[in-house]
Parts: sequence; structure tokens; C-alpha cells
Amino acid sequence: IAQPFLEKLRDEVGHPVHLVLRDHHHVVVVFKAAGHSAFAGSLSIGARLPAHATVLGRVILADLDEAEIRALYPQGAGLQAHSRQTPTDLERLLDILAEDRKRGFAISDSFFESGISALALPVRDATGKAVAAFNVSMAAGGMKSFDADLIERARRTAEDISRALNYSPATSRRQGDAA
Repeated sequence: IAQPFLEKLRDEVGHPVHLVLRDHHHVVVVFKAAGHSAFAGSLSIGARLPAHATVLGRVILADLDEAEIRALYPQGAGLQAHSRQTPTDLERLLDILAEDRKRGFAISDSFFESGISALALPVRDATGKAVAAFNVSMAAGGMKSFDADLIERARRTAEDISRALNYSPATSRRQGDAA
């Protein structure tokens, strides 16, 4: 369902795009649209990444409430560092997720992998639940390229994919969410 929307976004922005699903503490890459630039990105289909340490995982985790996050990471278990920016305690993770939730997307510069910047947004199903996430990635320092136009294109893509999954903000459990 997401493939044509993500390929269109990749064609518009020229950067690699990845789609992930959450599997407990991880996200799994299920689709990749390679970019048109020399920067290819290092994620491959099937890659398993720690959800708390990636922007892809963060936008899915941000959909959970505090009790669900605490149950997923009891006493901060499983919050290993993968970079200097990785939250390794539960309170820091909750703060980051609150910021991502408020924005409706996550953005990073070398948050998980040195040398890579990424913008990630959730994909919602008919209930309003974030069931997947996708990103646009580029070489580090590219955050200044995450301008309003690129963010808006990514938002529209998230909305289009979510609508294809029968998401409707008016009928979802998370009314008012802008994914």
C-alpha cells in the first residue's frame, strides 16, 4: 500500500526513503526506495534497529502513552546507547517522545548512525494507531534541508498512506492528531 506513495516522495525529494514496522523493542525495515543522489543510506530491508535509538522507532513509540512505554522498558531495561544522543534512561526517552509527539514527526542529525540526518513520520491505521513509520534520510548536516517544503511533502505522504489504511482523523481514537 505504501510503496507508490513512498516512491513518489523519493522522486520529489531525491533522498532515500524507508518504511518500518515495530516489533517489540525494535523496528524492522520492510521497504526501501533508494535515493537519486550519491547518498544511498545504509539501511537494508530486514534490518532490525532499536526503536528507542532511531527516529523511525521514536515516532511509533511516541504514539504510546506513558504507561505503555514504562511497560515496554521497565526501569529503563533495554535502553542501550547506540550514539551519544541515545536516551539510556526512561525519563529522557519520555521527554524526547513528548517532543516528537507534539511536533508530529521526529528529526535527527546523527541520532542513531553517525553521518546521517533523518526526518520520520508515523503512518496510522483506521483506529488512529501508528502502525508504521517512514523516513527521509540524507548525509549528516542535511537537517537544514529539512525545510518547510520537505516536511510538508512528508506530512502529505503520511496522510495519503494513512488514508489508504482507512485512517480518518475525525473517526480515529486520537482525534486531532496530524500525522
